[in-house]
Amino acid sequence: MVGVVQISGVAPQLVSPFAVTASMSQYAVVSDAFGYCYSQGGHTFYVLTFPSANATWVYDVSTKLWHERSTWTGSPYAIGRHVGNCYANFNGMHLVGDYASGNIYQLVNNIYQDNGLPLVSMRTAQVLFDKRDFNEIAIHRLIVDCEMGVGGGAALSWSKDGGHTWSNEHPGSMGTAGQYFGRMVWRKLGRFPYGFIPRITISDPVKRVLLGAYAEVS
Repeated sequence: MVGVVQISGVAPQLVSPFAVTASMSQYAVVSDAFGYCYSQGGHTFYVLTFPSANATWVYDVSTKLWHERSTWTGSPYAIGRHVGNCYANFNGMHLVGDYASGNIYQLVNNIYQDNGLPLVSMRTAQVLFDKRDFNEIAIHRLIVDCEMGVGGGAALSWSKDGGHTWSNEHPGSMGTAGQYFGRMVWRKLGRFPYGFIPRITISDPVKRVLLGAYAEVS
């Protein structure tokens, strides 16, 4: 079993949850893994890359949450490793070296692209189903709270089969610049006999802050 341990004092503590540990344990090669830490925007991140497995995982020490980090591969749904192959904090800048080109990039939290390539954010929710009788459910509305007025949009897709296949994307607006009030709403999404898994994808070069989601279900 492969996992990530954090030392607090003298006591080691496993900080990678089961889903992350299970994914890492499937990699054929883990001996080439490398990591680095940096702090930005009030958060401390541990970035762990597995080159042979073409994967990068990031642990937010401040929130104790994990996410995958990838550089654009030509498809918003294809997740690979992050371009950063080394890290240095120089003159107040977070610098990473590109493993493919040798370029040096600065990590900036208010630039929403990767050297001209799309920076795609994807959030997948847990399955929503009728836990009492496992009946078919109907999704009348899905409401997503986010920071509005950023001048970009998001796309909703969903899975009916536990995440194996996904629907077409359905666009939603995060408000034109200065339009700060409102929510993203999708209506009449259909019926789901085996559960509903929503996924939000944002690829526009704008600020993306998702706060929560609500569904009207029967």
